[in-house]
Amino acid sequence: MNNFDVDTNGIYVNNEKVNVFYHDKFNDICFSVEDTNFWFNNRNDILGNVINNFSKECIFADGGGG
Repeated sequence: MNNFDVDTNGIYVNNEKVNVFYHDKFNDICFSVEDTNFWFNNRNDILGNVINNFSKECIFADGGGG
């Protein structure tokens, strides 16, 4: 595991800096299938069910799930 360090929380992190490129066209592709795609629909159903099981006063953030 030469490329990894353990951070202060005990989580392994990559110590190599790399440039990550995500082309804008992929956002357009995802958006075009979001309403009919099983993955998006199931993800939204699961998130909705989980959130509904907690107090309405809680704050939730979806960090991507991808």
